[in-house]
Amino acid sequence: MLKRSGIFGILFIFLIAMALAGCSAGSGGMGNSGRAKSTASSPGAAQAPESAPDMDYSSGIAQDTAGETNDISLSIDPNRKLIRTGELEIESLDFEASLKALDLILSKLGGYIESSSITGVSKLSSGKQQMRNAGLTVRVPSKQFDAFLKESGSIGNVLRQTTGAQDVTDSYFDTEARLKSQQLMEQRLLDLLSKSDNVTDIVSLEKSLADTRYEIEKLTGTLRKWDALVEYSTFSVSIQEVMQISDLEPVTPQPTTLGEKIGASFVGSLEGVRDGFSAFLIFLAGALPYLVLWGVVIAVLGFVVVKIMGKHEKRWNLPLGRHKGRFSGKSDDGDGQDRK
Repeated sequence: MLKRSGIFGILFIFLIAMALAGCSAGSGGMGNSGRAKSTASSPGAAQAPESAPDMDYSSGIAQDTAGETNDISLSIDPNRKLIRTGELEIESLDFEASLKALDLILSKLGGYIESSSITGVSKLSSGKQQMRNAGLTVRVPSKQFDAFLKESGSIGNVLRQTTGAQDVTDSYFDTEARLKSQQLMEQRLLDLLSKSDNVTDIVSLEKSLADTRYEIEKLTGTLRKWDALVEYSTFSVSIQEVMQISDLEPVTPQPTTLGEKIGASFVGSLEGVRDGFSAFLIFLAGALPYLVLWGVVIAVLGFVVVKIMGKHEKRWNLPLGRHKGRFSGKSDDGDGQDRK
């Protein structure tokens, strides 16, 4: 009975481990596939090997996060005041070459780097340390906005590209009108101040003039800020040094007919079984030392229990005559006489 219960217990633990490994593998696969589909690279932007002296990145049209070509060619009204911004997430096999490529693009388009931050250690120094990552804020003339996006493929493998625009036309012209009104007010106050002889009036006019000039400076600063943002677009560029360019999973069409759905479900089940078995093998390899240790402990305990139970069985399985002699007080001699 002990051997049977032990075998059943081992089988039960084995089945539970298989189920847990399959569930963890399935959830991990779904998460990885979701992350792979949420990013997209620019077509033809795969980089050359590290040993190549000339990095030849093909400049293609970058793609957005959905993986669809995002050929930005907007017809913008020159009278509109648009503040255009963008974000680029790029990975590179050659970090220095990517930074040089960015500098060349900015020099060509008339842009500049407003700020930059580089962290990490070169992958050539130590593969265990964090590889370098550059975070840069780049200013590009608004007329060269689309050109910069198209040239970004030469920097590295574009993983993510986002763009946006804020229309400040109404606010700009409203602020401009308020500025003109304040300037007229300033001129009137100056005229009144030049003609006034009363000290009280002079003090009051000077206070009003100070408030007006403060408002003029404030409105002028707002307009200058908007002019700078409209004239030069802002890009946030992130360049990550990697050992290998990310590979995207091919997008498979969704099944439509009943047969395709059944086939897809069957294939998915087989993949789940395969992933579950692989995960179980990995789990078993990692847990093997613990299983051996606990196996030894359980074997020792089982041996001790069997020994103890064996002693009890011998004690209670004595011959019936011995029990009678032990409890009746008669001797074990063959004459059957009572002890005196």
